[in-house]
Amino acid sequence: KIGGEKPFWIGVGGDDRFLVSPQRAVNADFDSQDYLALSDGREDIVMQYSPLQALGHATVEVWSTTTSTLQALGQMFTGARSATELGGLIRIGALAGDIAQKGFIALIMFSALLSVNLGLLNLFPIPVLDGGHLVFYAIEAASGKPVSEKAQDIAFRFGFGFLVAVMAFANINDIVQLFL
Repeated sequence: KIGGEKPFWIGVGGDDRFLVSPQRAVNADFDSQDYLALSDGREDIVMQYSPLQALGHATVEVWSTTTSTLQALGQMFTGARSATELGGLIRIGALAGDIAQKGFIALIMFSALLSVNLGLLNLFPIPVLDGGHLVFYAIEAASGKPVSEKAQDIAFRFGFGFLVAVMAFANINDIVQLFL
């Protein structure tokens, strides 16, 4: 892709500059196509879609966000990305403040991104999350009997401890990167 997935500026003689933004569009058959959007950077371009087209665009965006999040987490586990990229509440607040200055639509898009990411993370097989409960249900379905209360209690404590540790790590990262 030209310029990766990040917007970039091009100059066209004199002082004329245009913002080029790689985008993904969805046609009526729900096939996604890449294109470049051009703007002078001074105003947002508003696209209008029918409800069916909007559903197609939303589906592609949710899928793209989900796959990007899973790839980034996988890269953190393999060491291809630094775990310091993991952000917590402080970074989310700082980003929300920056994005709010770009306008209401940008803030709505950021909120949607957070919502998709939290929904995805909630499905991870960590005992205190919904994904962990699904694992217990799968074990019960396979074995014909529920997981013992003691085993669930131990798993929930481990899962809760793990989540607290990850949140503490992310928030310490935020403090170090934003304030030190």
